[in-house]
Amino acid sequence: MLNMLLYIIGRNPTLFLKNTHKKAIITGQVENIRKYLNIVKIYVIPMRIGNGRQNKILEAKASGLPVVATSTALEEIIAAPGKEIIIADTPEEFAANGIKLLSNAIKRTFISRNARRYVERYHNWKINLESMDHIFKQFVTR
Repeated sequence: MLNMLLYIIGRNPTLFLKNTHKKAIITGQVENIRKYLNIVKIYVIPMRIGNGRQNKILEAKASGLPVVATSTALEEIIAAPGKEIIIADTPEEFAANGIKLLSNAIKRTFISRNARRYVERYHNWKINLESMDHIFKQFVTR
């Protein structure tokens, strides 16, 4: 059996959440998520709707964490399921995929590396801003 610690991070955790996850660390909203991204092994985002979901996923992937998210995440992020992100849509799928990643360091590392490469390739500030810089320079020289 895996020995693990669950962090539940997010604004306004419900009383139900607090009462049903007594062994979890429920932080509520945090100033800086990086502290937690540096200590966890996987990042689970079961959100189906909500603001900032794409940024949360990209931040975790940029930190080199394997992400388990709902299939609706693929509406916002083009990523290869099973290679750059793990998809789960039910509590059972989240649990099973989380356990698989936590108990399989090779799979976890595979997803982590691909997730980081994905962000470097498709969400790189330098590359994305170079094209904007080119457009701005055209307007300035006119």
